[in-house]
Parts: sequence; structure tokens; C-alpha cells
Amino acid sequence: MDFSMAEKRTLPNGVRILMLPDDRFSSAAVTIWIGGGSRLETPETLGYSHFVEHMLFKGTPTCSAGDIASIMDNIGGHLNAYTAKEHTTLYSRALRCHLPIAVNLMCDMLTSPKLDEKDIALEKGVILAEMAMCEDTPEDLLSDTSHLTVWGSHALGANILGTEETVTAVTADRLRAFLRENYVGSRVVCAVCGNFDTEEVFALLEQRLSVLPADGSPLDPTPAQYQRNFIVVEKDFEQTHIELLFPAIPAYTDRHYHLGFLNAVCGCSLSSRLFQRLREQLGLVYNVGSDCMLYMREGVFSVAAAVNPENADAALREITLVLAELHKNGITQQEFERVREQFRAGILMGLEGNSSCAAHMAGGELLLGKVRTVDELTRRMDEVTLEQVNAAARDFIDFDSFSLCAVGKVRESDHYISIVQNTII
Repeated sequence: MDFSMAEKRTLPNGVRILMLPDDRFSSAAVTIWIGGGSRLETPETLGYSHFVEHMLFKGTPTCSAGDIASIMDNIGGHLNAYTAKEHTTLYSRALRCHLPIAVNLMCDMLTSPKLDEKDIALEKGVILAEMAMCEDTPEDLLSDTSHLTVWGSHALGANILGTEETVTAVTADRLRAFLRENYVGSRVVCAVCGNFDTEEVFALLEQRLSVLPADGSPLDPTPAQYQRNFIVVEKDFEQTHIELLFPAIPAYTDRHYHLGFLNAVCGCSLSSRLFQRLREQLGLVYNVGSDCMLYMREGVFSVAAAVNPENADAALREITLVLAELHKNGITQQEFERVREQFRAGILMGLEGNSSCAAHMAGGELLLGKVRTVDELTRRMDEVTLEQVNAAARDFIDFDSFSLCAVGKVRESDHYISIVQNTII
């Protein structure tokens, strides 16, 4: 996909519309990103971004919740949404002949949600059930605990779903106030990619999205300060789920490419060091891997594993040894070349569909201020050097500042801390 051919038009209220027609597709994808997400919430509005996302599907003055579902089903289209730490996204896909129907419906949902008190009361129960489900899902609970561990009381450390108290206190008036403050033109980006008529779709988007207010604060979140912390949560799970975390860098900085290479070698594939050592050679775990949680103003590098309790100590010790070896000696030339090819293939294959291309355009424009072309992405990969990756290993695998969290069948945090510290001596 040639993103250099994407056309950007900005409405008077600040809404940015990106369009990239391509008649090789039978369909077109439309995605609308609203900047902010849960990280901009206050202690009183925790979970409101997610609650609003749910309410977008509960009807508008012109169509009911049932209508929203049947309209998309009747045209064979797809419609969904999600809430993240830094944005809320509404997205759809439909055949060219039906795209105006999908666009009109999305805009109606975004600009005119009904927010009926009865629907809100019903949705509280749904979201509380979702919270309970996450509490019963080890991976979700570990993810929530890891954010709390390193970012504490900052909204970035809070659960996207909110708390039982904030969700229970939601009213229509409070959601409307939240919408007025956050669903503003300067924070909205719409991207369309695939087979569509540019002027027809733009005219519809212009008409429907121009009603959003133009005022609103820019998307400039207050950084969350990394805090060294150790949290364990006892739960009746079969396994111990444990995670080591290290302070890193924000997304979209030069060094995040270097960290990406390190992350891939450490624990992102079948050939990664963690997978080969802990699963293939020692048989200690089924699931182990590393990750980069990178946001606009901050970032964390982490390693997590799910392990039977009797193997937890040995697994943590081996994880520490793998990380210590990377810190000391870095990655090899062979690993470096392999990961570069993985990234190149991932970029090209990941952007083969119109939905992924629309998301790439909207996300780039909202969070970075531009849409990166495939050539730019691959060039940045090619510019990374082995020395830069190994410098990242020395800088970001720092056992003087590591944090740790664990959920499931766990022991006291001091026990796990001592294993790490005694292993690196």
C-alpha cells in the first residue's frame, strides 16, 4: 500500500480525514480514532472512555441498538469498537456499494449517542460482569497488575474498565459532560482505505462530523512517572503468572526501534532466547515472552511467564539469567539479521489488508502527527545497527530498577526479589 498517496483533509472543527482509495479491493475499511483513552481520565471518571464506547452501540435518536446490529448484518458488513489507554476506536468494513450506509451509521453513533438512563443502568451490569471476567482471566489480571505496579495512581496505571465505584456512579449527565470534553474535533481522526468514491465519502463525513465541537485541549498527556514496585495477588488459578518490568522509553522515539530488536530476540518468537531456553530446552513453561508497553510519554520493557507453582522459582531464575546475558553480551549478528528480516516481513504482511491500512493511517496521524510510509518504516529498520541494539540491552535491562508482579498461586514478593537478586550476583 502506497501511503504517500493518502489524501488528508481537515474540517474547520479540527477533524482530520485521511483517504486512500484502492480499487484492487472489493471493500473499504473506515476507522475513527478518538484521542485520549483511559489515560486522560480523572479518579472520578475512571472507566468513562470504555463506558462511552459501549453506549455508542445502544442507539441514537434515529436508530435503536437492534437497528445498529441489523443494519450492518443486512449489508454483510462488520462494525466494532475498542478502548485503549490512549484512544478509543470505532471501525467498520463494507463493500463499496454499501459503504455510505456504514459511514452514516458510524457517524450517527459517534455524534448522537442516545445515552438513555435505562440503557446505562443495564450496561453497568454488563461492565461489572466484564470486570469479573477479567479478574478470572490470568493474562488480563496480570496485565492490569503490571500497569498498576509501575504507574501506580496515575490513570495509566488504572484498569481501562474503571472501578466498581466509578462505574456504579455513571449517569447520563456525567457521560454527556465527558463526551463534550473529549469527543472534540481536534482529537478525532477518520481514515478510509479500499474501494470507495473519494468525494462521495468525504462529503458524507464532512456533513456528519462537522457537528463535533471544535474546542478542546490538545492531546498532550501528563507523563506517568515509573515507580519501582513489587505486587503479588493471590488468586485461585492453577498456575503462577509472573512478570519482570524495567523502565524504558516512549513510543515513536528513535530508540524504540532498538528496543524492538532487543524485544524480538528476547521473547517474541519460537526462536527467541526465552522460548528456546525455558520451554524447548528446560520444559519449565508453556507460555513465556517479552513485550514493550510503549505510550506517548513513557514505556516499559517486560518479560512474563505462566508456570506451574512448583517450577516458578526455577523459571524466574532462568528468565533472570537470559536477561542478564543479554545485558552483558547483547545479541549476536545472526540474531540481528534474523530479526531485521522478521520486521521487514511483518511490516509488509501486516499492511496487506484495508482494515490494517486504515488503522495504520489513523493511529499514525493521531499519535505521531503523520502517516509513515512502508518505505520509511523499512528504512528505519535498515538504519538500526547491532551496536544500538546492544546499547539498548545495557540500558533497558537494568536490575537496579526492575519491578515485579505476580498473580495466581504466589509467594511473598520478597521471595521473588531475592531469587532475581541472588541470580545476578
